[in-house]
Amino acid sequence: MQLYYPALERQPSAFVSLATALDEYLAPPRIVVLRGERGAVAAWQSALARVYRPATLVVGIPQGIAAETRGLPVVLDKPPPTGAAAVNAWVCRGVSCLPPIGDAAELDRVLAEKAS
Repeated sequence: MQLYYPALERQPSAFVSLATALDEYLAPPRIVVLRGERGAVAAWQSALARVYRPATLVVGIPQGIAAETRGLPVVLDKPPPTGAAAVNAWVCRGVSCLPPIGDAAELDRVLAEKAS
């Protein structure tokens, strides 16, 4: 950043990606990791997309995908749901995540809370 800051200051439109990276570094986005059956994950993603959340990134990972890709990054490598839950959602900031959420209404409530 120090190297490119003088150029960024003179011509910010030429360094949009760098400015975006700086913004995400200073205020990391919330990441919502969805794990479950492919159709259920898609339904949750669709429901989440109905609300504008510019500082939230939603990543849907259907069951079996880790085996297909030979592993996922640690922050995304969440276990698929067990029991009655069709989807589990983890709300993370950086590598710190809340416990899994298996209810769509509860996830909406958590995401509606003011980001800390």
